[in-house]
Amino acid sequence: MRRLSRDPAALIPLKQSTYQVLLALADGESLHGYAIMQAVSEMTSGRETILPGTLYAALARMVDDGLVEERETSADPSGGPARRYYRRTSFGRVERQVTLLDPGAFNAPITIRADMTLAPDTDLLEYVCNENPRDRDRAHLVGRTADERAVVVPPELLARYVGVYELERPAGFGIRTIEITSEGNQLWVALNGRGRLPMTPLSERMFSPRLIGTYEFVMDAQGTVTHLLTHSAEEVVRANKRR
Repeated sequence: MRRLSRDPAALIPLKQSTYQVLLALADGESLHGYAIMQAVSEMTSGRETILPGTLYAALARMVDDGLVEERETSADPSGGPARRYYRRTSFGRVERQVTLLDPGAFNAPITIRADMTLAPDTDLLEYVCNENPRDRDRAHLVGRTADERAVVVPPELLARYVGVYELERPAGFGIRTIEITSEGNQLWVALNGRGRLPMTPLSERMFSPRLIGTYEFVMDAQGTVTHLLTHSAEEVVRANKRR
């Protein structure tokens, strides 16, 4: 009976055999049982193996859970037996699509698409989890909480953040410059001078456009904004204010 659980959390923590099979099928190939056993051994340089009984019990369970699908080939013309092949399903994949529409900057909408795959038992993306083991003392983007919705930054402080910032090295998507503007109580960001995205205040100095990282404005002892820091799950990049 196929259970087809649609909640990945219900399958965590994964059994070791399940994890091994998912890794062996990670490239989207269809493999038969013996090939899966070989792949597990090759990936671990022979340090780990999976026995046939354990493997086929895991495959049966994974088919029921919707993690893999199976198909049976016709018998080999040379007289060999038919084989069952297994491949990973799309369960656990996330397809994200963002469309930016700014009549003042674009002649047509720009669509950014990112296909992501759930990687069980590994660090979760910052957009999913508030606990990045590599840097637990930093605030992480998990959606606006009630506390964040209560954050109101005075317009006079927002005005200090306005300017063009140049990154010390290119960031993701080839970003080199960040332009900050404000209108009333709203801060806006334009990346490489193209389009604008609204910035959500997470604190008086920390803002996020909910698309690419989180931005922290830094002041000197006189209260002058000197630079900003772009935070992501992978790194922190400094952008100096040039005007």
